[in-house]
Amino acid sequence: MRKGREVPISTLYQRLGLTPYDRKAPYQAESLSPGTVTLPLDSHIGLPAQAVVQEGDQVQKGQILATVPKDQLGCGVHASIDGQVAAVGERSIQLAAF
Repeated sequence: MRKGREVPISTLYQRLGLTPYDRKAPYQAESLSPGTVTLPLDSHIGLPAQAVVQEGDQVQKGQILATVPKDQLGCGVHASIDGQVAAVGERSIQLAAF
């Protein structure tokens, strides 16, 4: 029964007034290189992660920066860029790019 009730996408776009916006978007490749990155330690369910690095440490992309005890609910935090730990706070870690 459902198969006969389906509406073609083109008809749906027309009914919603979206037809003028249904076009190919030009792709522009950009290389982003942030100078600093702030990584929150409490952006997940459970306990905030606890930093295992100190200010001044050099880190590589993917390196663990903060962990949660094994018997607790939470999520670890990894470095998103290569850089140096600029600041360690209760709620975030800030990295400065090389």
